[in-house]
Amino acid sequence: MFRVEVNIQTGERVEIPFTAEETAQHEALINQPIPVPQSVTALQGLLALDAAGMSSVYEAWAAAPERTFAQKAFISKAQTWRRSDPTLSAAAIDFGLSAGQLDDLFTLAATL
Repeated sequence: MFRVEVNIQTGERVEIPFTAEETAQHEALINQPIPVPQSVTALQGLLALDAAGMSSVYEAWAAAPERTFAQKAFISKAQTWRRSDPTLSAAAIDFGLSAGQLDDLFTLAATL
């Protein structure tokens, strides 16, 4: 790896190899885990479910007659999906998602 230094006056470009310390710092930055967002918009969440092929699972869950008042309110009124929301956690369990898979969906959702 190398960095490029440019002389502004002449336009000359010089490639300078990374030192061992710079290479280690670069690799440490690349290998950092991506933090899991703790909230996303409801639209981002729905788009992430669709991208993961789970839109029909969500729709069936949302339309089930046994939904509680809190679940119905979440489905129709929530503008933000919080990772720690009990209704969202219960839905994830109903969908058969592990905590890691839910984290992956939140990470995806934040990019949409």
